[in-house]
Amino acid sequence: MTNDLKTLVREKGIEYFLCSFVEMSGIPKAKLVPATALDDMVTDGAGFAGFAAGDVGQGPHDPDLVSIPDMNAMIVLPWKKNIAWVPGMLQVENQPSQYCPRRILAHQLEIGRQRGLSLVYRNSRRFEQLLAQTGARHIRTPPYTPRWNGKVERFIQTLQNEWAYSHTWPNSHARARTLLPLIRNVLRIAGVCCREAADYWHLAHCASHR
Repeated sequence: MTNDLKTLVREKGIEYFLCSFVEMSGIPKAKLVPATALDDMVTDGAGFAGFAAGDVGQGPHDPDLVSIPDMNAMIVLPWKKNIAWVPGMLQVENQPSQYCPRRILAHQLEIGRQRGLSLVYRNSRRFEQLLAQTGARHIRTPPYTPRWNGKVERFIQTLQNEWAYSHTWPNSHARARTLLPLIRNVLRIAGVCCREAADYWHLAHCASHR
């Protein structure tokens, strides 16, 4: 814990931290932590009962889930200036959780960086400069036109109907173990080309985190 962070908290008048993470189905979770516990929060994170926190790969018998906050990403809530929102990376027993969307995204960004790629927001100045330099045109998907990405939509719907919601799974681990065999069977039946197969396998890998 640095004195600079404590000074910033004091100057901003922050009294509470909304220590947050997003579970695998995209639902945000958070715990309100008082600023007086700042040292403990930064060092040890904020604890959650994983089984009750949503799709994070835990059953009722599993140890607590811990969100280690990224204080560099802290945002003071504009409508409640004494509260700061801070996202975190998930850990279980001091080990990185494979059910952490933030970590999965960071991993994919690092892969892109190693390949000389970077994620750029579509309205950013860098993106506009890149379009001008290459003479490319940004084509946006029109609203309510599923035919533009129908193959992906069909794939996701198949996963939902034949995998995610077709059974009552004992836990997320059991569900994840059945995903790749399903994808293999879908690809075999569809007879997709190698390029499409690679894309689908990438989607499956991201979904199962294995």
